Formats: sequence, structure tokens, C-alpha cells
Amino acid sequence: MKIDKDIEPLVREAFAASVAEEPERFESALEALSRSDDLTSRSLTLAFAVDSAALFAIHQGRPSDEQFSSLAESFASSQSWSNVDEPTSRIYLTSLADMRPPLDELPPADLAFAAFAVGGWLLSAFKIGDGIHWYDFLDTILDTLEATPDR
Repeated sequence: MKIDKDIEPLVREAFAASVAEEPERFESALEALSRSDDLTSRSLTLAFAVDSAALFAIHQGRPSDEQFSSLAESFASSQSWSNVDEPTSRIYLTSLADMRPPLDELPPADLAFAAFAVGGWLLSAFKIGDGIHWYDFLDTILDTLEATPDR
């Protein structure tokens, strides 16, 4: 997957705002991504790829149904600032794991919030290794995506 160098910093900022749990910064980042339909589409495509890679890396494969329930509950209780509820986070995570387009599962109005709030949480809430920060995890995912040929 070719990582668009114009999109990557905008996506990174949305994830950073999520990790920092700064609602105003988060909304500003999402506004920057919504300047055009093309920009929104390209940024969501990258976010879906990052989120999916993070989900599979954290669980070393597809999470079980029980894990989805636990993940959605944990996300909703720890990330109330995002206003992404438990059912929305579960639907989003399940669509990623099942490789179904999240746009087929969630209303467009909820999708950007879910993609970046849940994605930031996935990047930062799980211990991946000693001394590895969320942005290191993101860099590893982006490098892997960049090295993966388009299908």
C-alpha cells in the first residue's frame, strides 16, 4: 500500500489527538481531514488499514467474540471523551477483523470518530513491547503497510 505523504501527517495528528484525549484537538484534526471528499476517503482508508493492522498485531490474529465484547467495553469506559459508544466501537472493530468495509456497517457521521478514536486507543492502550510508544507502533504499521503490495 502506498502511503500518501500528504495524508499521513493529517492521519497521524488525528491519532495523536485521540491518544492525548483532547476533544478540541481531535475535532480540529477531523475537520482538517474533511476539507474534501477525496481527502476524507483517503484518510479513512489509511486509518482503516492502520486500525486493522493494530488490532491483528495486538491479538496475534482475529480476536474472539468474547474479546470483541471486552475490547468494546474497555474502549467505551476508558474513552468517554470521544463520545463513541460501546456498540459503535464493537461494530467498528468487528468490521475491521472481518475485513468488511466499515462504511457498510456504520453511518458516515460516526465513522471518522470511530476510526480515529478507536485507532488511537488501539495504538496506545496495549503494551506491545518495552519502551515502544504508540507512535513507534504506528511507524512500524505504516512501514509494514508501505512494504505490502496493493492487491
